[in-house]
Amino acid sequence: MVGPQVKRQAVDVLREERGFGVTRACGLLMISRSLYGYRSHRPVTEGLRERICELAGEKRRYGYRRIHVLLRREGWSVNRKRTYRSIAKQDLPFAGENASESGCSNESRCRSP
Repeated sequence: MVGPQVKRQAVDVLREERGFGVTRACGLLMISRSLYGYRSHRPVTEGLRERICELAGEKRRYGYRRIHVLLRREGWSVNRKRTYRSIAKQDLPFAGENASESGCSNESRCRSP
């Protein structure tokens, strides 16, 4: 199974080497013309994961919401859910996971009732 980008490249090859039109090339490869013409509108977020990792390392007590606020202040256009998913995917420690992992020194306050 190949992805959409490979299919677009195959259409380009048919158009350049064989001289087919878009409709004919897409028909031979059994893909829709809308798939061929689609271009992603997702903003480039290179460096976002690295920055989240840095913030989580500096501020271990901050949760994903606070890290999200810091990212927005720095100018990142990022959704709160994407911030949460990035933190969860990287298995970064953040506030709210487990008190024993977060470095709480007083055991009596850290235990849940």
